[in-house]
Order: sequence, then C-alpha cells, then structure tokens
Amino acid sequence: MSTVTKTSLRIQVTDDVLQKLDAVAKKQNVTPEALIERLLLQHESTLESTKPIVLNDTARQHLEKVLGKNFTTADELVSYVQRMLTLNVGDVPIPLTPFLIDRLQTRAISMPFDKFVQMTVKRLLEEYVGVR
Repeated sequence: MSTVTKTSLRIQVTDDVLQKLDAVAKKQNVTPEALIERLLLQHESTLESTKPIVLNDTARQHLEKVLGKNFTTADELVSYVQRMLTLNVGDVPIPLTPFLIDRLQTRAISMPFDKFVQMTVKRLLEEYVGVR
C-alpha cells in the first residue's frame, strides 16, 4: 500500500466564489476544501492545456440530446463525434468534415440524406472503377 502525502494550499477567492463553493459543498455534504480537491483532481489532465473545454451540465445535456447519446468523459464525446464524421467503405474509414457534410446536405433535395449519401458514394465508386 502506498502512502499519499498531502500538502496544504492557501488560496484567496472572492466572497462570491466562496459562497458558491460553500453552497455546492453543503449540497454534496462535504467541506469546500474537499470540493476544491475533487474538482482539481477531475481537471488534472487539463491543467497544462492552453484551451481546455469544460462543459457545464446544461451544455452537456444539450449535446447529449442533440447527439442522442450520454457521455461521461471527454474521450467518449470526441470518439463519438469522430465516428459520426467518418464514412466507412468496407473496412476503410473516410474522415469527413462538417463543412463537406453541410454541402452534401444541400444537394439531397428530394430524398433522405442517408439514401442520398449511399447512392452518391456508390455511383461515384462505380464510375471510378468503370462499371457504370
């Protein structure tokens, strides 16, 4: 069993921040210090990031509703978005950009988008190999 050494850290916060911390800590039945420690541990991987993106519950729930999937970690969200922007032909992944998908959607005028993409990809591949 390994021992963990803890060091006290003194910080100054505004009264507003202290009130928010205290209110959340009371709801979670912990001290403000324990809450801060937990939050720092949760965000430890982003401490050196230059542009970390942190979603509050409202933003996360909105994304979950739009994407139709629940997310617990940033890695899950990134992986899901990457999958949603990837077309697979056989075992070959073809990454697409949101710009390309938007442009394709403007051309699927009289048919569902999924059918349009299937038809277009198949037609272009058939033309490329000379079977059409």
